[in-house]
Amino acid sequence: MKPNSLEKKMEELGKDAEKILLSEDFQINKENNKKQIHTTDKEQKISLSEFISQYNILENKAKYIIKELGVGNIHDHIPLYNSINILLKYEIIDRTTSLQINEIRRLRNYLVHGITSSHEGDISFSIYTILTEINNKLDEKLNEIRASKTTSQDINK
Repeated sequence: MKPNSLEKKMEELGKDAEKILLSEDFQINKENNKKQIHTTDKEQKISLSEFISQYNILENKAKYIIKELGVGNIHDHIPLYNSINILLKYEIIDRTTSLQINEIRRLRNYLVHGITSSHEGDISFSIYTILTEINNKLDEKLNEIRASKTTSQDINK
């Protein structure tokens, strides 16, 4: 594949991921489905570093949950695309969340590995909000898993 065609392909993948994340199907409901994230605000953006910071938190939370489930070792490198499947298999996340995480992963890869460096400040706040909502859900699940382990250990004493 020629360098120019590779650059075009990377740009297409990044744009596709962003479109999918901002589509109606990927809106996250808040407060018992009363308030939705609106993706029409094109002016509000976040920096690439803020996005990457939240993405790294997502990767680490997925790794800790997998460790707590007894599926992997905390020192194992499990790529996020594999973590998604494990979290889905153990019903930690649902199908919609798995698709969201995958699209966020694709967008992150495009932003980090894209040929051009014009991405600073290009991230929609709505995508960032989706990412932080997923991180909050994973926090809750991790706490539930840890609490259930503590309860079962207390029972076995």
